[in-house]
Amino acid sequence: MTPLLFGRRFDVPPPTDSAKAPPQVLAKEWWGRRRLRYNVGLLLGGLLAFAAQAAVISWGIFKGAIPPRPDPDATFMVLLDGIAYLLMMGLANMFYFLGECSEGIIKPADYDRYRRITFRLGFWFSVLLPFSIPVQTAYFCWTVDSWRQFHG
Repeated sequence: MTPLLFGRRFDVPPPTDSAKAPPQVLAKEWWGRRRLRYNVGLLLGGLLAFAAQAAVISWGIFKGAIPPRPDPDATFMVLLDGIAYLLMMGLANMFYFLGECSEGIIKPADYDRYRRITFRLGFWFSVLLPFSIPVQTAYFCWTVDSWRQFHG
């Protein structure tokens, strides 16, 4: 007779070999199918973060925390920021490849669960990371009377 634990039968399964079941779908295929979603998220996150930065700078100028100055090279700066962000998207895609590589190193017991968790964590970290710049700018505008303390 098997022992009872909290009114239920408690059967200990016999030990099995430690070999883990292979995944249903290969890692390269699974991660490859989600790369477009990841890149669209990066693109939308970057555009929204750029809009948030523009709004924060406008608010900072209105508040008097950021000194207004005419910038004849504003178009050039926007293009430069866009090119820099595209380069950062390329770097983010290199880090995306680590999700696929990590499976071979970690060899999780439940590949499907591991992939979903890893993808979601990496996706949201990558999408929200560009918002750190407008958040930092807003913090300085909120707490510092004038940027002249830092910039002369």
